[in-house]
Amino acid sequence: MAGRLTTSGNENPAVLQAIVAGCAAALMLTGLVMIYSTGSIEAISLDWSPEKYFLNQLVFAVIGTGLALALWLFVPYRVWNTRLIYVGILIVWLCFIGVALTGEGILGARRWLDIGPFRFQPSEFAKIAFIMVTAYLVCRYQDGSLSLAKAAGGAALCVAAPLAMLLVTQSDLGTSVICVVGIGVALLFGGVRLRWLFGGLGVLLALGAVAILATPYRRARLFQMLGLMPSDAGDGAASYQLTQSLYTFADGGLLGVGLGNSKGKFQYLPEAETDFIFSIVGEELGFAGALVIIVLFLVILACALKIAASCPDPFGRMLAGGCAAMLVFQAFLNIACVIGIVPTTGKPLPFLSYGGSSLMSSLVVIGIILSVAKGSEAPDVHRERQQNLRVVSHGEPYVPPRSQCHAVDQGFSASAGYASGRSGAAASHGRYAAAARPSSSRRESFGVQRPYGRSRR
Repeated sequence: MAGRLTTSGNENPAVLQAIVAGCAAALMLTGLVMIYSTGSIEAISLDWSPEKYFLNQLVFAVIGTGLALALWLFVPYRVWNTRLIYVGILIVWLCFIGVALTGEGILGARRWLDIGPFRFQPSEFAKIAFIMVTAYLVCRYQDGSLSLAKAAGGAALCVAAPLAMLLVTQSDLGTSVICVVGIGVALLFGGVRLRWLFGGLGVLLALGAVAILATPYRRARLFQMLGLMPSDAGDGAASYQLTQSLYTFADGGLLGVGLGNSKGKFQYLPEAETDFIFSIVGEELGFAGALVIIVLFLVILACALKIAASCPDPFGRMLAGGCAAMLVFQAFLNIACVIGIVPTTGKPLPFLSYGGSSLMSSLVVIGIILSVAKGSEAPDVHRERQQNLRVVSHGEPYVPPRSQCHAVDQGFSASAGYASGRSGAAASHGRYAAAARPSSSRRESFGVQRPYGRSRR
């Protein structure tokens, strides 16, 4: 393990909590406004109420905010640093198996699970569980509770195998990449050596290249983005969607066409209220509004990394750092897809895109980060005691005196009991006898407790 990331400790956790919570609230409120503006057209085309998308998202926002507040104020983050995390991984396995067997397919992807009247995407919450179990295994390896073989086996069973199943059964390369980035940052905060991280990154890049080139639609999207394939070849729907996204974003100019005045949302841009809502933000609010969204995500990342680096224990550092990196990386991945920097991945924009699973998982991540910050506010008594420890190589430790010894006049005469058995010359000159260390009873009778080994001769 290498030296971990730390800060000077001058950051005020309460201020960082307020900034993170404020930025998340601003993003969520912006998302609600944009969904009301964008989703109303889609709802009307389906003969639904114009407010349907907005009201659904509002319900998810209220539930997610309640979860975030509960995690922040009432659930210490250290509760996840127990074997309870294995229960979460078991639930992840069951959900992934359920998706593979009975999952609901939407737009060609089987990633949703129906439980009664509720439909959710398990991978959105599995990302958080992967960060938690990674931090738990690293901490158990560092304190000696697990050997390297057991920690590696746990990582393979609890992280690598579910991610492989996610990629194979759900064809979700985007979520797999997001999880890998979050886990990598968590390991960096945990003190894992950089050469191990770069070595693992090289292996994962090779596997990712194979996954892209071996899948026809992924390969077509990549070649179209690189200009190696005509736009009307391969996945024409993806090419049309990207073209409309660029047109929509460019129409906004610097200050936008005004809130609610988008043209792209009139079914020119597919999935405008979900994966490509950032294009509508750029059209209605302009480049300035889009830049504000980017800055809010960057502020969350900066504050969360400060929270992680100033956390007193490694589990909190890995948890906050990994969750923050995962959240913000997903945001920038979505933005990069919208403006054509990377191929379309189908991942939503946190806080802004329509979808209950994405919104609630994003708010849960914020609640976890705030919980770590709140846990860092209390004084670390264990660290203070550890810093006050002194190592004594031999002899007995220093015993502080009960009262300070003052200068003794030459005419001072020792008591009869203390001077008995000593030379008369030493007593007459008012000097302490160079005797062996006195017993505790003798020191108490004399009324002065002197440190050992400092007797004057």
